[in-house]
Amino acid sequence: MCVETMTARAEDRHEQLIGIGARVRQLRLARGLTQADLANLTGIHRVNISQFENGKIDLGISNAYALATALGVMPEELFHG
Repeated sequence: MCVETMTARAEDRHEQLIGIGARVRQLRLARGLTQADLANLTGIHRVNISQFENGKIDLGISNAYALATALGVMPEELFHG
């Protein structure tokens, strides 16, 4: 795989993380929750929720399920809006 292709895939992945994080933030705010509230509901540290919402980290599938449950949505709604 060439460097340009690898770079493009990394950029696509980063854009996906930003989109998912933005949806989590939108859902959280629509429910009147703070990041601390969501952390308490999910067991995910508040700092990690902040980093996830800003597209800086990928929390993984098990945490995505925890977030979806706490936000009252199906997990796929986090990924596809």
